[in-house]
Amino acid sequence: MVKIELPNELETVENTPQRMGLESLTRKRIRALNKAAEEALKEATPLFIAGH
Repeated sequence: MVKIELPNELETVENTPQRMGLESLTRKRIRALNKAAEEALKEATPLFIAGH
């Protein structure tokens, strides 16, 4: 699994919905971001290997 750490500036974006009782929405957004990172990594890996 690939996990993208949010920049400090975005912590408020992550924490505000949680404080409002929308934790599941936050989890879904983070899961979607990490899923996109995994897909990007699959496509980008050959570029890094070929450039080595």
